[in-house]
Amino acid sequence: MFLAFEERKQLIEEKQRLSAYLNGLKSILKRNPYLDAKVGLGYDNFLDFTCGRQFYVDKTHFISEWMRSDAKVTLITRPRRFGKTTLFSTVETFFDPKYAKHPEYFEKLCVWKDKKSREMFGKISVISVSFGSCKGMNYEQSMKNMMFSFFEMYEKHSYLQDSTELSESEKQQFTEAKESFLQAGERMTGRQSSGYATFYTDITRCCQLFLWMNMTHHCSKRIRRGIGMR
Repeated sequence: MFLAFEERKQLIEEKQRLSAYLNGLKSILKRNPYLDAKVGLGYDNFLDFTCGRQFYVDKTHFISEWMRSDAKVTLITRPRRFGKTTLFSTVETFFDPKYAKHPEYFEKLCVWKDKKSREMFGKISVISVSFGSCKGMNYEQSMKNMMFSFFEMYEKHSYLQDSTELSESEKQQFTEAKESFLQAGERMTGRQSSGYATFYTDITRCCQLFLWMNMTHHCSKRIRRGIGMR
């Protein structure tokens, strides 16, 4: 009888402790801004997560580690849906000058704790090209979609057409290159294999031109002199 009473007493005390713990959790969740956040599928743009309505796994420590590496090329190999595109979008948002007035996007994330990384926020122009949509029933359709991706790259940086750092000749080249990608898809139809070499050479030339113009626009005169640019 006495043992049964002691066991019942212990159960009541355990129930009270669990109830107090549960109430504490409820209090924490009530103050948590992510209480209403949902796990959404298909989101791969970092800006979609800045509103606080979607759960976001902070991987921004990658930016700090990446900046300290000496690698010229970084290859990230992960299966689908591991967050590669979201990570690249995060890197672009962090470095691109057009987001320099929005430090609130990163102030609560891991990368903001690193002084060196914080000093580079909004200081580097980022060129991003995704071939995720370059799918087609055949090679020609895939190439058409790829050309549209390059066109979007140029369109995204169309401000270069008004840059005071570029000459009128360079601005004209920019316009011609952008329009050429729109027309390139049609030129793929019926193209003989012997013509692919010239086609790929055109793509390489347009991309190199774009990189040069982007650096000319964004780099300061002192930096440009240091690397031999005009």
